[in-house]
Amino acid sequence: VGMTNASQWLARDFNLDNWYEEGDGTGWRVLEMIHMITRGMLLWVDAFEAMALFGIVVILFYSVASEPKFKTKRSSSIVVNSETEDGADAVDEDDNAPSSSAAPPASAFAGVTTKVPIEPTFSKCFVWYGLFIGLLAVVDFLADVLRFIDWKLFGRIALATDALLGVLFLPIWILLLGRQLPAATERFERNERRASILVGARDDEVASLKGSGGEMS
Repeated sequence: VGMTNASQWLARDFNLDNWYEEGDGTGWRVLEMIHMITRGMLLWVDAFEAMALFGIVVILFYSVASEPKFKTKRSSSIVVNSETEDGADAVDEDDNAPSSSAAPPASAFAGVTTKVPIEPTFSKCFVWYGLFIGLLAVVDFLADVLRFIDWKLFGRIALATDALLGVLFLPIWILLLGRQLPAATERFERNERRASILVGARDDEVASLKGSGGEMS
């Protein structure tokens, strides 16, 4: 838009008809050459933007797909076994003997490991929608490059993909990203704080062991 407005301003307010002699039109030819050069530059800039967008959505899709789906949570429960003899409880014959309570065996404590689902950083619909946008960006890149083979056909394809991406699909993707980004940022910062606390506790433990003369294996 800025390049087009500048070209119109030059064509309207500057003398492009008479440079070396009356009516030579040299200024118009120079303006046309400048316009062609800048359009070619913008073409490759648009192609690079399309490939950059494809790389962003692919990295985002791969990072979400590689996240762990579950985390293991270990809990313990006490198993109580009741023994009966002939339907009655066993009673100690010696009523005067002191009662002694023995410690429960290790088999009484059963460890239970459960899998807890982890909520992904970004929703599945969002990453698949981003991958669809990336495929459209690849089509846009190929259309920009293939313009040099058939400018009319691939120019129309590039114009259509640019309109779909820039006006419809990409703004929706940015809005969805803006809705999910605060929660993802909060989760990342929470994990970072947890990791720093664990590292600090481990450093304190190492320092206390060194102070007491202990050795780390």
